[in-house]
Amino acid sequence: MAQNKSVIAGRYELGKVLGTGGMADVYAAHDSVSGQKVALKLLNEELASNLKFRERFKQEARASASMVHPNIVRVLDAGEDTYLDDAGVEHTRSYLVMENVDGLELSKLVARGALKVTEAIRVAAELLSAVEYAHNAGIVHRDIKPSNIMLTRSGNVKILDFGIARAVSDTFDDLAVTTSILGTAAYFSPEQAKGQKVDARTDIYAIGIVLFEMLTGKVPFGGDTAVAVAHQHIHAQPVAPSSLNPKVSPALDAVVSKALSKAKTQRYQTTTAFGRALGEAAAGRVPAAPTPPSPVEELLGPISEPALAYTPTVNTELPADFAFLFGTDPQTAPTLIEPEQFRPPVKRVVAIVGVVALIFGAIMGMGLWVATLQPANLFPASTVTVPQLNNVTVSKAEAQLKDLGFITSQVVENSATTDKGKVIRTDPPKGTVVDPGSPIILFVSAGKTEVEVPQVADMTVPDATIQLEAAGFKVGTVTEGHSPSYSAGLVISTTPSLGTKLIQGSKVNLLVSDGKIEIPDLRGMSVTDANNVLSTLSITPTVQADTGCPKAATPTVKTQSVSPGVVPQGTNITITYCAG
Repeated sequence: MAQNKSVIAGRYELGKVLGTGGMADVYAAHDSVSGQKVALKLLNEELASNLKFRERFKQEARASASMVHPNIVRVLDAGEDTYLDDAGVEHTRSYLVMENVDGLELSKLVARGALKVTEAIRVAAELLSAVEYAHNAGIVHRDIKPSNIMLTRSGNVKILDFGIARAVSDTFDDLAVTTSILGTAAYFSPEQAKGQKVDARTDIYAIGIVLFEMLTGKVPFGGDTAVAVAHQHIHAQPVAPSSLNPKVSPALDAVVSKALSKAKTQRYQTTTAFGRALGEAAAGRVPAAPTPPSPVEELLGPISEPALAYTPTVNTELPADFAFLFGTDPQTAPTLIEPEQFRPPVKRVVAIVGVVALIFGAIMGMGLWVATLQPANLFPASTVTVPQLNNVTVSKAEAQLKDLGFITSQVVENSATTDKGKVIRTDPPKGTVVDPGSPIILFVSAGKTEVEVPQVADMTVPDATIQLEAAGFKVGTVTEGHSPSYSAGLVISTTPSLGTKLIQGSKVNLLVSDGKIEIPDLRGMSVTDANNVLSTLSITPTVQADTGCPKAATPTVKTQSVSPGVVPQGTNITITYCAG
């Protein structure tokens, strides 16, 4: 039966419009069942008419509803209903119900300029905490940006729209269409810009962009089209935030630079690592060194020119409650020794180019000299062949090389395949013919290294196995369990959990979804509590009033259409309460 246009699902009474976007309008609403004030996101009709998107939207909304974290806006309900327009035509609309947050979007705040460095760090830390919780639950946001981040009047962070970007990207392949729905490509990762597979490190890149914007009041990349912005994400190097805000320390520059690495493997691999580095920088300590540059970049600096930071045109009046985010920092970030140098001085470049030219000249001369040699007598009669020493103890290897007249030295490194104290390889390698007395480097195993358990949630078991083995782990037990948000056959979680450090070769157990959930006995619960319980199972019940029994002071569940027990995901359930 069609519903009144101003009431959604027979219970949510629409109030004023809180915001609009390419995907939906957000309303203040009143839930007549629970009596709560909520925020309701109503999808535009073009999206609501796309069946594939509606199904993905409902699936992601169910997954989001299971997350309970102080920095994540709680999803309370999601579904579809209908209404009749003035001509009597029936329309379908999809909606998402969220907790009401009294605050402002971060986008309206950074539009005024840079936040205090201390506040930017604090907001980023809370954001990382929320995203870490989601990643541990196997959910990647994919669309972290200031308009999806709320700050309450006390300054607390609340992030919303988990999973919505996945529903969009799984439905629409075209970058221009995707950005027209989500709103901007300014926070896209290079892999999103290329249409490649995303993972938790995609969110880390986006948080790096948000941190850059909070520190400077600008985004690092911008342009007239989504394609132009995507090109910069893939190819351009961002400027150092300190070049736009002198209160930003070189340590913070380094943190942002690593978070914005083009290659996923060179970014922070987890939000935990990102947060740790941010804490070090906030305390005035230089975080762990980023991934070393290539030889050419080491000589000449970044290959591509730095992009100019881009400022969107937005005007926002600032309520007095949020003034603490701005103004002069009581403590600016400490000055550190040897700040990172993003591009070398001109004199240094000229000197390096000269050295490179000399090296190339020497190599060319060496090549001409070698070309004049005759093939005979290349190896004197006294030459020796480097022996096979792999997996030999270092003491035996040194003794054997000493007997052959070699000079030895050692380099210790971790190895997943060679036992501690044994030789991994030699330089020159085995079989090389050299003169007696030549130096031989022994690479000696320090044993297996500790590696963080990678993100494998939402993968099939074969894909998760590939990911774990690539990190040096073995797959242990594979156990099935119930899940409201992961389809049958997909990994729910690992034991030990994501980000835990283990010795390479350790076993990682997988919990895999059987596509089922367990319905509890709801009878005797308040309707509100029953709704909350079912929402954690990604179920939105149909609530019906039973006028055949006396009305209670608090609406209480009388019957449930599905008996307690294990049922398939998404099972429809109707609960009744007395209203006579």
